[in-house]
Amino acid sequence: MAGNFKFVGKVELNSLDSKIPPYREGTTSNKDPYASFNMSVVPEKSNRAYVEAFGVKRKEINTMDFDGNKITINWDDREDPEVVKKVAYYKRYIIAMNGERHEFISDYDYVQFLIANMETIKGKTFIVKGGVQPNVYNGKVSLRYNFSSMIETADVAPGMTVNYTFFYGAEDIDTADWASKKTINVNAYTSQYFNKDTGNKYVATPFVIDCSKADLDNPEIVKKLAFRLKQLGLELENGAINVRIKKKTIVSLPVECTYINGNEEIPFDESQLTENQKMAIELGISTIDEFKPKGNIYGTRVTLLKYRSNDMRSPYENGCKTEDITVDDFQDLIYKEAQTETVKDLEKKAESEEIDDAFLFS
Repeated sequence: MAGNFKFVGKVELNSLDSKIPPYREGTTSNKDPYASFNMSVVPEKSNRAYVEAFGVKRKEINTMDFDGNKITINWDDREDPEVVKKVAYYKRYIIAMNGERHEFISDYDYVQFLIANMETIKGKTFIVKGGVQPNVYNGKVSLRYNFSSMIETADVAPGMTVNYTFFYGAEDIDTADWASKKTINVNAYTSQYFNKDTGNKYVATPFVIDCSKADLDNPEIVKKLAFRLKQLGLELENGAINVRIKKKTIVSLPVECTYINGNEEIPFDESQLTENQKMAIELGISTIDEFKPKGNIYGTRVTLLKYRSNDMRSPYENGCKTEDITVDDFQDLIYKEAQTETVKDLEKKAESEEIDDAFLFS
């Protein structure tokens, strides 16, 4: 139920003497050696994601085989080819660069390889994949992006996406900005595993449905948009948004989101001109290109998730699915110390990315 991510961009590392150096080493409370490696994935100048790989050297490695069975491997056997080939691909740690591919079944070995090769990694463009895990600090919970695969690429377009199964009710959908900005804020939750004692809890993970670049005067675009919104439990009728989720129920839906952590680029248009400049264009004295600033225009720095698409495979073939849980029981399973920022708190009303009308969501 936890999320997974795919970030494509150039890898940047902090300096060794920085407050947050690219790697740390030490011992756990059980006296086992550990190592961590952190880096930034930068798809574009104004946007980046911080990711980490963490590994512990243990006497035994608990992993999975290709049939989904749990298996235990002795530390000294971890490099035996006959042992390695029993481990499912999704449980391996991978790095591919300079035409070579390296696979590990130990997270500790993986991190040690990254540390030893960080100067080679730095500055290259990678497809970085991994899972999302909760991190509790001073009673607050945040989501940490832990990577287990990085593949060097020159062909894949830069960008960042995160996949979650979201849980939300009618009361969690805020349509207040639809009339003015064509955005909908969903104060949703994701199910996250914390530890053996806490188990799974729901963590506030809001996302935005941004339709600000969709041409609502185009009937074909409106038809596609209405279909997409229907999957989320929403209805587009005569330009207005209606929530079609029954009150006091919780629904779920697997969603792919664009991850933004930085300043979104804002396309230049007449809305950014003064009245005097607009009059000059109207009179034919000037053109809009004459007033366009040099370089790109960026909005306020934000961290948010933007809806892109959703899974329509069973059991979501008809859109969002009603969960067999009451709202009261659901509230009891929310992580009590979790940050409860709404979408508005997190995004501060960032402007939309420029997209083609046929592609409804950025």
